[in-house]
Order: sequence, then structure tokens, then C-alpha cells
Amino acid sequence: MEFYPFDYETEVTIRDFGKYHYVCINLPAEMESALPFKEFPRLRVKGEMAGYDFEGAWQPQKGGPRWLMVPKEIQKAAALEIGDKIRVSFGLADQNAVTEPLELVDALREAPEVREVWDSLTPGKKRGYCFAIDKAKAPATKQKRIAELFEALGF
Repeated sequence: MEFYPFDYETEVTIRDFGKYHYVCINLPAEMESALPFKEFPRLRVKGEMAGYDFEGAWQPQKGGPRWLMVPKEIQKAAALEIGDKIRVSFGLADQNAVTEPLELVDALREAPEVREVWDSLTPGKKRGYCFAIDKAKAPATKQKRIAELFEALGF
């Protein structure tokens, strides 16, 4: 079991953004000053949530606490519902880390000119594209999203 320097109990809540809503947790105000949000406004962290490993990023909110999405895998595995209390332990993650889906790795290997442009993107831009590709369930949808990425990069 890994030690994480930040540990607290919190309530599972929901954030509504128009037609989208996210199951999330809030960061206690007293922890905010101990974290490097000035350098990294969307601070990436890793740790344990309800007994399950997670990685995510604290999101800023005007006039409210920072929040972090509860991954769907954890919601399901822990049978979490809005209002449940959970234990969260976390530490800082690599702020530049990007996990590329295997399908994207293969596509970029076949197109070195696209890889060069891809490598020039910020980690945040890459994570956004990778998230969209990785969350597609059907292989055809993943390939469609990779094609859309290549088009967005000018290819």
C-alpha cells in the first residue's frame, strides 16, 4: 500500500454543466494552500478513492471548491451513490504524463509526419484527444476518432 500525503473523508456529489453532469468529490479548503495550484491550475494527482486506485485532476470552480471527477469504474466497483462518504488519499502525479491508447500509438507509428505534430502539442491537449479515443467502446469509433484527430492536426 502506497503512502499518499493528503488524506481525508468526503462526500460524493454531482456537478451539473448544462446537459452534462459529473459525479465528483470536493477538495477541502484547508488543503488547497498546500498544493501548487498557481503553477498547475488543473493539478494532476494519483491515489486511492474508496479503496481503488485513481488518477485525475483537480478542476477549478469560480466561487467554490476545487473538484475532481470520480471515475465511472470506481463508481461501479464501489457501488457509490450521491451523498456517500468515502476516504480519499492522494499525492502529486507527473503533470506532463499522457497515456496514449494503443490504437493511437499504432496509427502514429505508421505516420511519422503526424507524430511530429502530435509531439508538439501540450500534454493537456494530448490528454483530451486520448480521452476521447480511449472512451470509445467500438473499434470503428476509435478509428473514426483517430481519423478526426489526424484531420484536426492538418493531415
